Parts: sequence; structure tokens; C-alpha cells
Amino acid sequence: MLLPYDVIVLLISFLIAAVAIRPDSPRYLRYFPVYLALTSIVEIIGATSRRTHVNNALMYNLSSTARICFFIFVAAELLRGKPAKLAGTFLRVFPVLALLNICFVQGPHHFHTYSYMLGCVLIDILGILYFVQLFNQPEPVELAKLPAFWIMIGFIFYFTCSMSFLGLANYISSLPRTIRFQLVNLLSFINTLLYILFDIAFLCQLNTRKFMSNS
Repeated sequence: MLLPYDVIVLLISFLIAAVAIRPDSPRYLRYFPVYLALTSIVEIIGATSRRTHVNNALMYNLSSTARICFFIFVAAELLRGKPAKLAGTFLRVFPVLALLNICFVQGPHHFHTYSYMLGCVLIDILGILYFVQLFNQPEPVELAKLPAFWIMIGFIFYFTCSMSFLGLANYISSLPRTIRFQLVNLLSFINTLLYILFDIAFLCQLNTRKFMSNS
């Protein structure tokens, strides 16, 4: 089975994370290999079901809800003070609202555009709060070597872009096949850039460890 190129990049990201991230890495990084492994399984199943014309909306509803919850958890790990408490509140409230939407509002067989767009907004808010926190630090920080910087850049980029696409997923599904094909390619490109930014973060972690051991 020929996998989409963004799924191949995802599998490569999983391998990089498995090599670069160690038990002494920050807690939010240690969960990334598991997250990427589970996401890889979902994407491979999704690629197969699309070829057999099986409705996979429920799977993507649950997996995208889990993805947003994981990213909110990462942001909560990086934030301090009141923003961290706000992230904790988002983490408790969002999955409840998403599941209510999936079960009783939009239904399990349509993509949960309402709760997905809400999740995008929440992550963008947390991303902005992280950068405010980062740039208000009294000591200088070398951003290019900071894994959290690249991860939060990826979060804001991905969810800002995908909000306009996946937020209209149910409408897009009714468009002509050629238009849907181009939009799916665009989403694959957005996914690929997200995984590349994750790779940079993982390699920053690896390079930082080597520098500390050499010094």
C-alpha cells in the first residue's frame, strides 16, 4: 500500500523522536513518541479506509479530539502561573464539550467542526500566552535551540491553517472531486510542515544533550 507523503514524514518523525528523546528529557517531550506512534496508526487506517470508501468520521473525531487534548497538555507543561491554570481548565473542559458535540450535536458520522474550531482557538490562545511568557523572561534565550519554541510555532501554524480547512470539512465533502483533491493536498502539506517543526524540536533536544556532555 502506497502511503501519502505526509504519513511517511510522520513515520520518520516518530523514528527521530524515538532516537532523540530520552528518559531525562522534559516530560512533555517524553510523550511525543507515543503520540506520534498512535497518530501513525490512525493515519494508516485512515488511508486504507479512504480507498475502500469506509466512513472514518468517528475515528477522526476521536483522534483529533485526543490530538488537541495532547497539545493543550504540552502547552500546560510549558506555561507558568495563571496561564498554566487556564490551560488546565481547557484540558478538563474541551474533551467534555467535544464528546457532547460528537454524540449529540453534529453526530459521530460527521466531522466535529464546531468543537474542532474551538480547540484550534484554545491552542492559539495558549500559544500566544507561551510566547508572551517567553519574551518576557529576564534572561536571554537562544530560541533556535529551544525545543518548546519550535513545537509551539508548529501548534500555532497548524491550527491556524487547519481551522479554516477542517472547520469547513462537512461543506468541503460536497464539493467536486478535483477541488477536494487539491484541498486534501493542501492539508497534507500543512501536516508535513508540522512534523518537520517537531523534528527540529527533537533534534534540538539531541544537540543540546551532546553539547552538555562535551562541556
